[in-house]
Amino acid sequence: MTTIDYLVTKHHNRQLAKQAIQSLLALFSVAGVNKLILINAVDSEFSDFEDAVLYQSACNAGIDYIVTRNVKDFKMATSIHICTPLEYWQLLQNS
Repeated sequence: MTTIDYLVTKHHNRQLAKQAIQSLLALFSVAGVNKLILINAVDSEFSDFEDAVLYQSACNAGIDYIVTRNVKDFKMATSIHICTPLEYWQLLQNS
């Protein structure tokens, strides 16, 4: 959410960024990050800490899919499906 806020504010304006975040929060749940998730991320085999935190948080929340443009960064992911936005969109269209 923080990245979305930054990008939309930078390229458009703060009000549009707030609207975008409110729309996303209405559609999606947000997985939490706590000390245990951060410990598991540090101890993981992921080379990128941010990806490790995202993955550990998703595992803890029981998430089925991580949608990312950086699928290759999640090679270590074993218990969650990793897909691109287009792949996920196609899954939604077929269900």
